[in-house]
Amino acid sequence: MTYINIRRFLKAVTITQRFCLLWRRFSPLKEQPAFLGRHLAFIVVWLAAVVLGLAFLTSSDEPHFRGRSLSQWIDIAAQPSDLRPQAEGAVRSLGTNAIPTLLKWIRYEPPAWHPFARAKFGLLLHIAPGRWLLGESSYQNANRAIQGFFILKTNANCAVPDLAELFKDPARRKAAGRAMIVLYALGPPAFPQMVAALADTNHPYRDRVAPYFTFMAGVLGKSACLPPLQAALDDPDPRVRSAVTNALRSIAPEMFTSPLAR
Repeated sequence: MTYINIRRFLKAVTITQRFCLLWRRFSPLKEQPAFLGRHLAFIVVWLAAVVLGLAFLTSSDEPHFRGRSLSQWIDIAAQPSDLRPQAEGAVRSLGTNAIPTLLKWIRYEPPAWHPFARAKFGLLLHIAPGRWLLGESSYQNANRAIQGFFILKTNANCAVPDLAELFKDPARRKAAGRAMIVLYALGPPAFPQMVAALADTNHPYRDRVAPYFTFMAGVLGKSACLPPLQAALDDPDPRVRSAVTNALRSIAPEMFTSPLAR
């Protein structure tokens, strides 16, 4: 990280120096400000220091493997190319070292005005200030987090408690949706947390949990998935009852076609 920021600092010094020299040469002012001539070196270093400070604030602390960052490897793995197996192997080599960064990325919750602004002023995404204003890098990292967890598979099991906690955060609806996707993908390791989520009447997204058991029935068996669903059939929330009924119809249709069910 230090090496990267030193490079940024030197680059900032060069760019700032060139800007000051171009200003002195092509400025429309008849007389250049005296301080620009006397203190050019100081101005260059000061402005470069400002840029370096911004670099520290915006720099990524993501892990690296063989000269590439985690985000770079994930981007390569997302593309259909001969490098995909190598990129996925690199992410798996980072293993649990990648988990803190992926959790940080997946927790991103955009401001309420972002969707409107991105829909109305999408052209801003074509310029750097616009991408910064609309949080494009954070959106990209949030999507990278999902892909990263998919690649890690069982190596990401240690993140299940954090993802389950994020899944029930009412203030982070978008982030909770991402966490749910990953919990679905991780499968059996998330089973206890999903059972608890379905039974928790204070969980804000319980109606999204039932389809998970439909998927898990083919992995863990009906005997494991039916009890939590049946317990929620009389739930006071109609959305939960509807989701649970649909899941049961998929897992055990005989429950709704047998004479006893009628």
